[in-house]
Amino acid sequence: MGERGAATNVGFVPKIAAVATIIPAPVLGGAMLAMFGMVIAYGVKMLSQVDLTVQENLLIIACSIGVGLGVTAVPDLFAELPVGLRILTDSGIVTGSMTAILLNAVFHLGKSRKSASCLPTSAWETKMVFLLACRFIEKRVEDGGRAMI
Repeated sequence: MGERGAATNVGFVPKIAAVATIIPAPVLGGAMLAMFGMVIAYGVKMLSQVDLTVQENLLIIACSIGVGLGVTAVPDLFAELPVGLRILTDSGIVTGSMTAILLNAVFHLGKSRKSASCLPTSAWETKMVFLLACRFIEKRVEDGGRAMI
């Protein structure tokens, strides 16, 4: 269970939960700024390992960021899709990630790792990405598509 389980259990203690609700919004905003800044910095670090002289890699990055931002900017873009598919298209992160996975498979399927694909190509890494995606989708389905990352 570890740290995550302990943090979840602490949330069920009413006195501690009450203290957490009185944290001022600017403090939470500052914490979120630092957290998302670290996520972006890690993403830049990962992208620095990609060979950007290969046109396919640039196209994968550009399309996945564009699709992810497009879904975020126009949330009703996929409103007419069935609920099962809308779960995958409601979040820009999920849609952008799926775009990157699909394009990476199209452009780099069968090529060696030396050609610097944007996503993990070992069997273990691919399995982990798949399992994390499945876990996220299951959580979204359980929450009726309302859960956010």
